[in-house]
Amino acid sequence: MNEKDCYGYLLIDEKRIDLNPRDRSLIVEDGVKECDIVLKGWKSLQKIHLPASLMEVHFAIEDCPNLKEVGVAASNPIYESIEGRALILKADHRLVLGLNYIPAMVAGAGASAILTSEEADLILPPTLEWIEGDGPLNCRRLIIEGDTLINPLFFRGKNLQEVIIKGHPRIEDTGVSYYGPLTRGKLLFSILNNDCPYRYEDGALLEGNRVLVGSFAEDGRPIIPSSAEIIGRAAYAGVECSSVSIPDGVKEIESQAFSVKHQATISIGKGLAKIGRNPFRFARSALLNVDKDNPYFYSDSNCLIRKADQTVVFGCPDSKIPEGVKRIASYAFPVPPAEIELPSSLEAVESFAFRSAPSSYRVTINSRIIAGKHAFGRPVSIVLNKEADIPLDFFQSSFRIIHKEDVYLSLGNPNIFTKDGRLFNKQGEEIAFPIYGSCPE
Repeated sequence: MNEKDCYGYLLIDEKRIDLNPRDRSLIVEDGVKECDIVLKGWKSLQKIHLPASLMEVHFAIEDCPNLKEVGVAASNPIYESIEGRALILKADHRLVLGLNYIPAMVAGAGASAILTSEEADLILPPTLEWIEGDGPLNCRRLIIEGDTLINPLFFRGKNLQEVIIKGHPRIEDTGVSYYGPLTRGKLLFSILNNDCPYRYEDGALLEGNRVLVGSFAEDGRPIIPSSAEIIGRAAYAGVECSSVSIPDGVKEIESQAFSVKHQATISIGKGLAKIGRNPFRFARSALLNVDKDNPYFYSDSNCLIRKADQTVVFGCPDSKIPEGVKRIASYAFPVPPAEIELPSSLEAVESFAFRSAPSSYRVTINSRIIAGKHAFGRPVSIVLNKEADIPLDFFQSSFRIIHKEDVYLSLGNPNIFTKDGRLFNKQGEEIAFPIYGSCPE
């Protein structure tokens, strides 16, 4: 790291105070009540001391390997220092900052609250009930002593090599917010507890034939064990890859299992039979292929389509929904195309199909269609072509926000007509619109 990339500063009452990154101690003056401490590349820093007056502090620390002590005045009513190695909240013992250390009294923590280094192992004590996966970890070895609930996103960090399991941790996606792509190499999981139901294979932690946490090759490709039949929820998430190849032996991919880069290549084998919501998170312009011998799915125009009922279950932003498709599944388009042409074959759009849509896309309807609750999110405009036919509550139930002036009706449509700026079906019944602000986000 270049010296110009090193910095340290405080934010006090929104005023930035720059620090000297050659100093060994950072002492926040008495009288300060709130501050943010932002440090990067400060290799000489050994100690942080906080005053009795401090009521709120936030840390953003990166690459301070010699920081060994965080202290606070004993009379501070909010914070307490544990052995100089951790800062906790007195009220609920929540970890605020740990220096390669999580005290036994802490019940839960986020990875961003733990400053780890290559020189020391990180131990999750048996009393720790949960830990969030918002990384990164800089330690080489992680030791899990108890039954901690751990998000798969926790196992990320360029230096992490080995995870030793002494207890019986519960590995599952707890729905923690995603904090940007990190890295993960090929991990070694050493399981020392004979009662633990997990096993290790080819960089992955598995329960039976379900991958809980997977690893990545040096080129960034996910390593999927040969015995894997299910890719667990978030098993490879949080590490963006440019290529994903699903082996023939994989039968199911659970929700948000992978994170992919722009223009990623996604290849699906012939064994995949079931898929969860948004399995390839952050796909923007992916090239999607399915083995021609897969009896359950096929790909067309960058859409993944279930053969049994002609349903789009996943689509990329550069997709075109092909003719022949009858349904669009819930959450099928995490990021929808800017122009959506719904084919004449389409019969239904399930709830939240375009749930995460920005307010900048246009939908053209070419058939009689039924749509579920908030199916379309917030499109900027709707075009009802000549063949369009919609139920009376179509806009009211299927859109979070839509205005009458954003709906365009083609001439010659026999199913819908306008009168005095309002829409009616051919029976003369008015098609309702949601009241602005009445639909939940």
